[in-house]
Amino acid sequence: MKNLKFSRLFAAVMFVAVLGLTGCKPEPEEVFIEVSIYGTWTDNYAEYDAYDGYDCKISVDFIETASYGKHTGPVYITKTSSDSGYIYYQFSDDITGYDASFNPITVNAKGKWCAVAYKDLTANSVKMNDVFDATYDFPSTLDDCISKYTIENGSFGSSFTPLKKL
Repeated sequence: MKNLKFSRLFAAVMFVAVLGLTGCKPEPEEVFIEVSIYGTWTDNYAEYDAYDGYDCKISVDFIETASYGKHTGPVYITKTSSDSGYIYYQFSDDITGYDASFNPITVNAKGKWCAVAYKDLTANSVKMNDVFDATYDFPSTLDDCISKYTIENGSFGSSFTPLKKL
């Protein structure tokens, strides 16, 4: 009789344990997909594409923008939110700028720093703008670049170009 009570008690405990375990399905983990600013971007105006079918290309070791050309070296990304931030890079060559009459001039930029601001980043689109510095007085250090070029102080203007990922 003792064994029968123990068997029934054991069976009841096991039954409750099995029910408890099957009822505790783990919640599915939220899938987090990192949206990347890296890639090739173009605007909706093919006639203005600076390069062969695109306006900007960003990689970990180079950046190519319509405003300042291609520059090799590390590209630093700083996020200010999940869909916006800054891209910092060092000029690997001098660039062509323009004087007040829009005549081309050579700007001694090699070794100096520049930035691109971006916002509203999705997997297929972004709004982006190069820094605008009419004096071409680019900072000599990354730290100076980070503090000098911000959206808040107007370094990027107010009109960001909508781009789509190729």
